[in-house]
Amino acid sequence: MFVPESEEHDERRPRAAPASVVMVVAGEPLGVYHTLNLLAGLLASLGIAAIVAMGAVLSYVVNRRIRPVRRLAGEIESLRETDLSHRFEHADVPAELAPMIDKLNGLLERLNTAFSREKAFTADVAHELRTPLTGLRMTMEVCRSQPRNTAAYETAIDECRAIVDRMETMVVSLLTLARSDAGQIRIEQSEIDITQLITETWQYLRYRADEMGASVDVRLPPSCVIVTDPERLRIILQNVLDNAVSYVNRRGTIRIVAAQEPNAAIIEVANSGSQIRKQDITRLFERFWRGDDSRADSGGHTGLGLSLTQRLTEMLGGKIICDTVEGGEFVVRIELPK
Repeated sequence: MFVPESEEHDERRPRAAPASVVMVVAGEPLGVYHTLNLLAGLLASLGIAAIVAMGAVLSYVVNRRIRPVRRLAGEIESLRETDLSHRFEHADVPAELAPMIDKLNGLLERLNTAFSREKAFTADVAHELRTPLTGLRMTMEVCRSQPRNTAAYETAIDECRAIVDRMETMVVSLLTLARSDAGQIRIEQSEIDITQLITETWQYLRYRADEMGASVDVRLPPSCVIVTDPERLRIILQNVLDNAVSYVNRRGTIRIVAAQEPNAAIIEVANSGSQIRKQDITRLFERFWRGDDSRADSGGHTGLGLSLTQRLTEMLGGKIICDTVEGGEFVVRIELPK
């Protein structure tokens, strides 16, 4: 709307009010519609293409990130008990999975060690049982081969009984170790005087020390009372003292010491003539391990004594430490809580 102006004007006449004129111009915007339609189609095509492209990129990225996980899952599924030495690699694995792979490798390492130890243990048991059984068979066959006098039969029977005693000791030790590993041994605590228990245990072994011509240095307090399991402690003392008597050198020295500290009782047993090397100390508690020829050929030991002693000592809440000087002393130190 606009207001037209008059070109003629009489000053003597008053100015008339201006008149207004409304002008309407109309037309059909076909070109605009066409442009808008093209623009809408273009935007829709671009949107669909963008969605497809994003889907493809997302699928590629996800598949690429999941591929190591699938590979890891496949490796885990293919594992068998015969290939526990396999270890998972960190290559192309997301950083988030690295700790899990480390844990899996650690688990496989422990399982492989346990399986290897069990296989070796089974082979050792078979060997240790076969040796006395062979000796038992040979003794009976020699005795049966021809008539003999009464003394010869008695000697053969004594030899067979000694072999059976050794086998029984080994079987009992294996059973005790198996029960302790399975947590089936109950600890029943009561007050016990260590001095009295050591004295009682040693009196059954002293004659063997005398046969070796060994001098024995016993230093025990008048009394050393602690609260522990008497039967388990008796087994520990029997093994440690028997170990010292079995491996002391002829005319050597055995030392038995007990002491009382504010929070613990200390038992120390040592024998001279040690043939154990310093680097073998950590292997002393392995089952069926023997450190020298004298231990392997002793005949009365199966290589389970120290392993059983360590297990029972730990069950009593204590600890056992061994030390050696080759050609010198072999020392076993046991610390028990009071």
